[in-house]
Amino acid sequence: MLGYNCSPQSSSKLAPYHIMHAVEPTIPPAIKERFNSDLNLEDADAAARSIVQRAVVLRRHMAMAGGNLLIAQHRDSLRYARLRGGAMLPRVRRFEIGDYVYYRNTSARTALDPEAKPEILRVVEVRPTGVLVLEGRCGSRLNAHVSHCAPCHLPIEDHIVDPRLARPSPSLACEVCKFPDAEEWMLLCDGCGTGWHTYCLKPPLTHIPEGTWVCPQCTSSGVSKEQVQGRQPKGESSLTVPRHLKELEGAMVMRPGTGHGRRKARQMGVANYVGRQGRSHRFQVIYDDGEVEMLGLMELRSRLASGLEERAVERRVSAVSRKARVCWELENVETIHCTLEHGMPGGQSREKAVVLHTAIQRAEWGEYEPTPSEVRGLVEIILLEKVSKVLLPFAWGGDGMHVLLDAGCSVWQMSGGSSVESMAPGRLLEEGVSPCSEAVVLGAPAEVLDLCLPSVIKQVGIMVAGCTSLGYVTGADEARVRWLRCMQEQ
Repeated sequence: MLGYNCSPQSSSKLAPYHIMHAVEPTIPPAIKERFNSDLNLEDADAAARSIVQRAVVLRRHMAMAGGNLLIAQHRDSLRYARLRGGAMLPRVRRFEIGDYVYYRNTSARTALDPEAKPEILRVVEVRPTGVLVLEGRCGSRLNAHVSHCAPCHLPIEDHIVDPRLARPSPSLACEVCKFPDAEEWMLLCDGCGTGWHTYCLKPPLTHIPEGTWVCPQCTSSGVSKEQVQGRQPKGESSLTVPRHLKELEGAMVMRPGTGHGRRKARQMGVANYVGRQGRSHRFQVIYDDGEVEMLGLMELRSRLASGLEERAVERRVSAVSRKARVCWELENVETIHCTLEHGMPGGQSREKAVVLHTAIQRAEWGEYEPTPSEVRGLVEIILLEKVSKVLLPFAWGGDGMHVLLDAGCSVWQMSGGSSVESMAPGRLLEEGVSPCSEAVVLGAPAEVLDLCLPSVIKQVGIMVAGCTSLGYVTGADEARVRWLRCMQEQ
């Protein structure tokens, strides 16, 4: 009876924890990892501090045994009468980010499937309205109310999304033709996740193969189907941060104040790279108050503290000053050839330098301006409105710029007019281009792109897009192919 002053016939047969919380007493998975480490009994002071910290965590997340005894000895007859009469409603269950829960989709069940097993999903966001954002192993998400979820008691430790289960992006392009259409004939490599049309393979395939499929690139590198089938998802210990995201690792992130009258003050947190979800990068931000939030790359950049952006600008400007404005001479064919070799080393032909010299002398960039449909396709693939500015080095006079404006982009053109010299090393930084918040869109001949792309990429941090024909990749010379592969690896 545990302190109840009533007969067995009138007892509710419920534990005190049931009476107060209407749920089974469980330890949330989010705090289990804090109890995995062993106590250091050799150091009495360290052991005492560890025990006190664990007691504070338990007191915060669940009732202690002593508290249960006090509740049991409490003789509030009105409360017990309301409980037995069904008038007392259970309290809302408390979940935290990282908890695993059971979710039963009652709307999808039918009379023929009454015993459908619940799914095990992970909590990635807890909203004030009592709605949980849940994520599965495949990376897909759904919203569910807390009343439809229950704490999971299984010891689940793997938080990494299996790349074999990740859903590909609708804009995933074929590695041969570089087009994302005909998705019904698109094969996904189980080794690297790239896309390949069946009719683009050599020899082409007439049907979609069953089971595991490995692309020609993985096959040439020695990856077999048996290796892919036995491959396990990499753990967090082997997680490597991409080179272009290393400056965001450990960056300070600011969360603005929320609530009526900004009652909840803004918080500062530290960002940590946690891997990829599908084709997007994910960061975990731990704030000063202990709260954890998952952010994408674009949202993280929008919340960066001003210090990171200023330091990045200073590093890039100092790098340009140290190199003393690398060779950027465009007076004649010889100097243009040297400039090409500096940006894309590896055997630039003199014929390309002659064509580039003619194009610079003519300076007719209007015929290479992207059409509205091409710009619209770019906006559908990349969220340009998430960056602060979109720079157009070559002035656009058609409707392409209106497509960017309609999409919510902030368009900016160079002050000195349309010229190749406007993209010289350090020129964009002098114009006020921030390496952490701007994008550059180019429309120019292939030879001009070979000259401008290496310089612009070193000055802009988010994105550089160039509108050109498919032959820029399929008909590229050795120097261009080597440079494109180097950029792909980075």
